[in-house]
This record gives sequence, structure tokens and C-alpha cells, in this order.
Amino acid sequence: MGLFTCKESYEEDSIFSIDPLTTRGRLFLFFGLSAIPLIPCLGVILYGSVSMSYAIRDHSASANVRNAFVFGLDTAKIISALHVEMAASSAYLASNGSEIIDSWEKIYKKTDDKLSKFEHWANFKIATKERFMSHIGEERQTVVKLNTTIVAALEFYTKHADAFFDWLTRIIDVNMPAGADLNFANFYYVVECLGHLSVLRSLAVVALLRGSLTPKERVYFVTSFDLHMDTIDTRLSETIDSEILMELNATAVDLYEMVTRDRMPNSDQLYQSLVWYRRISTNYDHLIQIGYDNYLTIVNAVTVDVDLNLTAAIIYGLIVFVFLFVISSILIVSAKNSVVSIHGFARVMAMKLLEIKRERHRTEAVLNEMLPRIMTYKLRKGESTPAEQYSSTTIFFSDIEDFSDISAKSAPIDIVVFLNDMYNHMDELMDKGYDTYKVETIGCVYMVVSGIPGRNGIRHASEIARMSLDLMKSTETFVIPHLPDNPLQLRAGIHSGPVVAGVVGNKMPRYCLFGDAVNTASRMQSNGQARRIQISHATKELLDTIGGFTTTERGLINVKVKQKLVLCCSVPNLPDRHSILRCTDTIFFHRAKA
Repeated sequence: MGLFTCKESYEEDSIFSIDPLTTRGRLFLFFGLSAIPLIPCLGVILYGSVSMSYAIRDHSASANVRNAFVFGLDTAKIISALHVEMAASSAYLASNGSEIIDSWEKIYKKTDDKLSKFEHWANFKIATKERFMSHIGEERQTVVKLNTTIVAALEFYTKHADAFFDWLTRIIDVNMPAGADLNFANFYYVVECLGHLSVLRSLAVVALLRGSLTPKERVYFVTSFDLHMDTIDTRLSETIDSEILMELNATAVDLYEMVTRDRMPNSDQLYQSLVWYRRISTNYDHLIQIGYDNYLTIVNAVTVDVDLNLTAAIIYGLIVFVFLFVISSILIVSAKNSVVSIHGFARVMAMKLLEIKRERHRTEAVLNEMLPRIMTYKLRKGESTPAEQYSSTTIFFSDIEDFSDISAKSAPIDIVVFLNDMYNHMDELMDKGYDTYKVETIGCVYMVVSGIPGRNGIRHASEIARMSLDLMKSTETFVIPHLPDNPLQLRAGIHSGPVVAGVVGNKMPRYCLFGDAVNTASRMQSNGQARRIQISHATKELLDTIGGFTTTERGLINVKVKQKLVLCCSVPNLPDRHSILRCTDTIFFHRAKA
């Protein structure tokens, strides 16, 4: 239908729409122009970020290696202290409490100092450092009081040294990076060999002091010697420095030969034991230091490459950042200039679109006032709106009694103001939930229908009846603005019947109703009385079926409808709201022919 069959030419506003008049729209435009050239830059940044993250990860792994290195050294120092204390305790027991070797109190104090400085105590077999020191203190008292055997003392210290060995092994397995675990394992095996060597040293001193070992001590000695030699032959023969291997082997063999002499002690042998013990202890400490130096070399070799890689990654990242900063600045300035150059055109276009949008909303508002919403929707979508027949509707007409006299006494502008106020009042009442549709107003005539365009069974009769009663009640207090002394007197007519409804016209489309029911409803109004609602017999029957309304007959009058006459009844005073509807009882009969 002409203008109303056009499809929508633009989209509704949404969060994704771009309005160049707004700050958000300008930002979208700016970022849109900047995004494409910046994508390669973002790719380079992403690549640099990934490289940097890998370097940082490797550096973190290097830090773990360093931490494990510190832990390994501290643990090895604890093990060494336990070995020294084990040798001193064995010598003390073998000499029946004679302090021919360094004071055991000094040795115990050195062990305690190393334990107190050990800061990695966690998840150990003994819960706290204090409990461990208390536990080892109890063993020392047993040794001092000569209430234990040499083998028991060796087993005690070996047991706890092995616990530290296990702890060191776990740290190596968890924290060492790939390729470095073998080097750390070599260090572990060196320390393990030193542990066996410490047992051999302790029992050798015992043999020198007493001249021989007990069978149990001899078995313990031989077992430790075999373990020591097996570790050297199978674990360290191809991976550790040959000088260190020779020193380990020579020391073990010397101890073994010393024990196998099996001679009884004398004063010369006691002095020899003291000298030999100090020599082997010095040799043992030297061996420990060699192991530490080798360990430090290993750690530095592992971590130096990581540090170099991190430095290279940082330098590369800085170069890339500076380059991308310059390129991005140029691109951003170019994008900004482009936005400025097209902003004027975009602003004009946006203003045009905004005006079209406002005009569209005004057109829709006018259409919704002129036509039912369902018809407006179909017209906007370009769908056809053919006329439709409704078999059961109720039509309401109202006008103003003596409107001609009021018009004669009023200026045209006063009439316009008066009718505008009255129709606004009636429209507000219509919006209070009635299933009705205002068709039109012509002069002082107000036309309403129910059952159109949405069918509602026979409920249309009660909807119009309730609306009519409320309308009459509400206009009792309505005052004509320019004639306040003249009361407003409405008269209304209602009829129910079939009609045909449809949109008529193109330039000024209207939703019109056609049929005898429209004419009959109009006659009900025009032949009614002031302050009265006059209904037809058809409407009365529907109201009786619905229930809740009482009707009163009017005196007989003739109402001409086409070739028929309608006989009506008188309506008394207006009833209470929703309680009684006074109506006509219409009788149709044919006019006599001439």
C-alpha cells in the first residue's frame, strides 16, 4: 500500500551499532582503522612475549637449580658433621672414655652449629629441627656414659646420615632440570662414598686402639668396604675425575690394610692412632672440598647458559618493543588523521540518519493512533491487510446533547479546547484495561468497538457495557472550560452484530467498520436521551447470557434503520457503576409499503 509497504531501510540501535556522533562511535571508527595494520605488530609482540616467558621459565628453573645447590651443600655439611661425630664417638667408646682425639664436646658443638644454620627443614622424618637435635643429644649422653656399643653408635649415625641422603636424592629428582640430574647424582655418589669411608675410618681407629675388631664390627667394616668399592666401580668410574677416584680408593685400601693387621694396642700404637686419625680426617675433609668444588662447577655450567639466554631475550624484547612503539605511533597518528578527515562527512550522515529515525518514530506513533497495532505491524512488514469479517462485535457511539447550542454560544477555539479536553478524558478512561478499540471521533461523536481486531467471544458486550457505565459516571463531574455552568450531558448507544473491518485509503489510511450493525448503533445513540445508555435487543441478549447486568425498558419510540423500524423503551436515571445497565428492548418490524 504505497508508503506503508516499504521494508525497513536501516537497523535498530544495538550495542554493536556505530554512531559517529557519539564518543563510542568515534572510538570504534578509530580502532577499526588502526586494527588491521596493528595486527602484525600484535603478532610480533605475542611472539616476543612467548619468548620472554620461556626465558623467564628457564631462569626460574635455574633458580631452582641454585636453590637445590645450596640445599645440597648444606645437607652434605650435615652428613659430614654426622660422620665426624660418628668417628669421634667410636673412638671414645673404643678408648673407654679417653679423649685421645679432639674433644668430643668441640665436635658436638660443630654439629649443633651446622644444624642450627640449616634452613631447609621440611618434610623430614623427624618433624622439627629441635626434636632432631634433642634426639641426637640423647644419643650423645648414651655414648658419654659408655651405655652403648660401637656398632650401635655406628648404626645410629649411619641411619640418620642415610635419612639426609634420601632427602638429598628427593630434591635432586624434583628440582633438577633435564641434563643436569646426572651431574648432581655424581655428587650424591661422592657423598655416599664418603659415608662408607667414614665408617671404615671409625672402625679402623677402633682397631688401632683395641688391636682388633669384634666379629660383628669386622662384618660391619667389610660390608662398608664392599659398598664403598662397588659404588666407585659401578657409579663413578667413568663420570668423576680420576684424581678423586684414586684418592677414594687409596684411602679405603689403607684403612682396610690397617684393620687386617689385627695387633694389640700399646703406647706407641696409641700415638700412631692419634696421628693417623688426624691425617685421615684431613684427607677426608680435602676429599669433601674437592666434591664441593666439582659440584659448584657443575651448577655454574648448568645455569650460565640460562642466564645468557635470559639476557638475550631481554635485549631482544627491548629492541622489538622500541621498534613496535615507533611503528605503532606512526600508525595511530595516521589513523587519527583519517578519522578527523572523515568525521565531518560521518557527522552529516549521522545527523541525516538520526532525523530519519525520529521521523520513523513519529510516523509509527501516528499510525498507531490511526490504526490497530496489528495492522500497523503488517503495514510496516509490507504484508497485505485485506478487509476481514467479524461475526460478533459490539459498537458504541456517544455524542453531546445540545452540542449545536453549545457551539452557537462558543468561539471556535473554545470548542476545540473543550473537545480536546473531553476526548483526552475519555481516552484516559479507555486505557484502564478495557478490551476495546477507539475507532474514530467525528465532531462530538465518539466511536468505540470491542471484538475487533482481536476476537473475544461474546465478552465484547460486557467490555463495552462496563466502559460505557464508567464513562457516564466519570463525566458527571466534567466541567466545560468556557461554560462552567453548563453541565456536560452525554448520550450513548450500543448495538451488537456482525461487521466488516479493514484499512481504507492510502495517503491517510483509516481503519473503518461497515455493516448494518454500525448504522443501528449510531441510531441507538442519536435517538437516545441525555445521561442515558441505550442498547439494542441483540446487546441485551448477550448481556443476559454473560450475567451481572440489569436492564430497564424505555418507552416506545420509532427508530428508522434502512427498511426497518426499531421500537425502543425509556431509560430511567443512571444506575450505580457495574450494577445495572438500563437499556432498550428493541422490536424490529417491516415498514408498511405505500
